[in-house]
Amino acid sequence: MKTLVCAAALLLLAACGGKSSSGAAAAPALQQATLYIQPETSSWVSATGTPQTYYVSLSPNGTTGTLTLQVDAVAVTGVAASTTADGWGATFTVTMATGTHYLTATYGGSSTFAAASATLPSPQIVIPNEAPTVTLAPNVNPAASGQQVTYQAHVVYVGASDAQVDGLGMVTFSDGATTLGSSTVREGFATCVEKTSLLTAGTHPIKAVFVPYPATPTTPQYSSDILPEVVQ
Repeated sequence: MKTLVCAAALLLLAACGGKSSSGAAAAPALQQATLYIQPETSSWVSATGTPQTYYVSLSPNGTTGTLTLQVDAVAVTGVAASTTADGWGATFTVTMATGTHYLTATYGGSSTFAAASATLPSPQIVIPNEAPTVTLAPNVNPAASGQQVTYQAHVVYVGASDAQVDGLGMVTFSDGATTLGSSTVREGFATCVEKTSLLTAGTHPIKAVFVPYPATPTTPQYSSDILPEVVQ
């Protein structure tokens, strides 16, 4: 009897074309597309007001769908995607404000491919053309021997807020020819904490030097005025 019941069930399934009890065939699994972001130039640093171009492409060739480029999670608008001979992609040109920016490309997916995203590995840094001013201040002066002193450098670009002057370069602090330390500019400021036990009693010429990215032998350096730090 059990054999007859199983045979009948198989005949019924064959008559229905192998479909599930709901009457719908299982949807095929979506394939995974690969997304790329390619800057037009190899430099990750540009000048304020200079348009930058990025090419966003998909693999495999011929993949269809919608591509979007986001700068700091905001979509770049006004650019249409297009099919090209080397695959399917879109070119985006954007002028970014002074500061550090993060770029992400997204693919909306299709009936064949799942949605995908890709992030440009290096942030894009936009630096003004004009020279900044650098000021230096200690939290205490004069200082007693053995007392901890914090030096703070303030890097200012005309027309840019402190929040925009974030990650644009490094500041190195020195006592004459002796380097005290270096730190990245964060929201316009860089700091160095120094114990005066490392300094002899007397007056020390403290200076802060800002070097914007990319730091090369020809990159301009911007110095603060000399700060006479007195150690008693």
